[in-house]
Amino acid sequence: MKVSILVPVYAVEDYIERCAISLFEQDYEDIEYIFVNDCTPDRSIQILEELIKRYPHREAQVQIVHHEEHRGVLATRKTAIKQATGAYIQWVDSDDWVEQEMISFLVKKAQETGADIIGSDYFQSDYGLELYIDQEYSEHIEDCLRRLLISNNFNPDNIHSSLCFKFVARALYTDEVFPEQDILFREDLYISLQLFLKAKSITHLRRPAYHYWNNKNSINASKDLKHWQSQKLLLALIKEALDKHQKSDLFQLAQTSTLELIFNDADKYKQNPLPIIKAVFPNENVKEYLRRSFHWGRSKQIFYTLYLYHLGFLVKPLVGVTEFILNLSKGKPKRAKYRPVGPRYREQAVEPWVFLRVYNEITTLKACLDSIQPVLKKGVIAYHKLREGDEDDGSIAYIKQFVKENPGFIVYEYPEVVYPGSDAHYKGDFASIPKAKRINTYYQKVFELIPNGEWFMKIDADHIWDTEKLREALYLPQNDDEFISFPFLNVHYQDGEVYSIKDEPFGVRTVAAEGDHWLVKKRPEHYFYFKSFTSYKTGIFNAYELFNWKKVGNLTVVETDVINWHFKFMKAWRAKKKLDIKLEVLDKGKLLKEFSEFSFADNILDRDYLLKICKKYFT
Repeated sequence: MKVSILVPVYAVEDYIERCAISLFEQDYEDIEYIFVNDCTPDRSIQILEELIKRYPHREAQVQIVHHEEHRGVLATRKTAIKQATGAYIQWVDSDDWVEQEMISFLVKKAQETGADIIGSDYFQSDYGLELYIDQEYSEHIEDCLRRLLISNNFNPDNIHSSLCFKFVARALYTDEVFPEQDILFREDLYISLQLFLKAKSITHLRRPAYHYWNNKNSINASKDLKHWQSQKLLLALIKEALDKHQKSDLFQLAQTSTLELIFNDADKYKQNPLPIIKAVFPNENVKEYLRRSFHWGRSKQIFYTLYLYHLGFLVKPLVGVTEFILNLSKGKPKRAKYRPVGPRYREQAVEPWVFLRVYNEITTLKACLDSIQPVLKKGVIAYHKLREGDEDDGSIAYIKQFVKENPGFIVYEYPEVVYPGSDAHYKGDFASIPKAKRINTYYQKVFELIPNGEWFMKIDADHIWDTEKLREALYLPQNDDEFISFPFLNVHYQDGEVYSIKDEPFGVRTVAAEGDHWLVKKRPEHYFYFKSFTSYKTGIFNAYELFNWKKVGNLTVVETDVINWHFKFMKAWRAKKKLDIKLEVLDKGKLLKEFSEFSFADNILDRDYLLKICKKYFT
């Protein structure tokens, strides 16, 4: 199947090389690349031409089409689509970049489903930012239309209007898909709407491979009144298209989402929204839109109405009061569905694979393996190449000996150095980090050694388990669609005493809950991805791998008792980080009172019991 990748080029000399490299290095071969030069004023095309020479096997597949004058995004799209001859179309913005397997993933999904449109999740990227963004597709096209029309990047239930996140059959791109008149921004919303109206089937790929770069210099970063006035035309065209297909009842979604976008943009760039509203809705009763809007929260209706009545100066004080009241009323956090360890919820225990990665953790490794080995009899234990300056602490030899004595386990040596979570490398451009060195790539390679359809259990080498409670936990799953989550107690041992770790702003919680240690049945759609961000509350940078269990199927989360301890700061490379943490001698009564929403196995809060373990392994 031939695929056309279409790339508009304008003023992207800082990004075009990254983008083009990611496209030319696709592992799928049958691709035509069409770059449209919209009379770019910089060196973007020269950089591209020089880069093409480095990929001689792709050179014949590349076209560069030149505009004689700058004509804008819409004209550039029309030029590109006229040149495209592939069975499917993939748009890529030239300041974005993609994973090597993107086209392969999309082609496979297209061949499996025969769908006209494959919508995909994506990553929002920036320096030090890498966030997984869900798209809320449905098997019903009517639902997809609704979710597209509320697309404004602020609604969590939307389908983003960008064409870049849609793999579309070439046959759908007829002339009527494109508006005749130029629209200065959000032209993708109209084009996507037309494609959805023409499609006979739409499906969803929950395997993001597109990195949407948050380019603050792009046309969509901030907008003048002229740009906003073009939204009046956009709404008129949307109404015409919906009326033609007898879907006029959906038009209000486009109106209200546009209004919400105006308010959000005005707040972000400290603008007065009233002139913009009058430009986009000159003859309409905007207050009536607010009153009738049904997908906004009541508080938003109140705040926006204040703006319309020239009382915008009251919004911020009112928001502050509202947040204060909500914080007072929050109480204990809500827990997932709870199921205690002990009772048997199935006739036979599951026999999961262990999923364990180790890096210089001999201090806790022995205790960890001793605590799970009587119960868990098979799995993968992996380690990666040592970082420069590090020496093996004996972990590798211990792993190999353990696997030799326990033949149900296999050992896997990953041949690359891996940057750990929150490493400084992740603060830069994620695309510049070699894929093999990313922590999620390492996890995925290890994970692929576990057969699909098998239960598996994530175990970290700095966790020690209550062995008998672990044995009982294997009777917890009632069916194959459950995700058993194991909370844990963060503890530390030093100077002959055991301590609980107090909550800290940089992410160390006394009791950690959902999502870090689990028991679940492996599916082909499961994989590890990456997330990085800087907390707006603390200013602290966070970067780590995540497992996509929430994105696959309709798994029921079941949280159980706390049956393991986490010795986070016993690792040699983490030891320096413990200087700022607060330690408190393990106090069962105090912890039971403070964390009453959790249930603890008896041994977990038993100071004397834990001291025996620590003295056995750590002294």
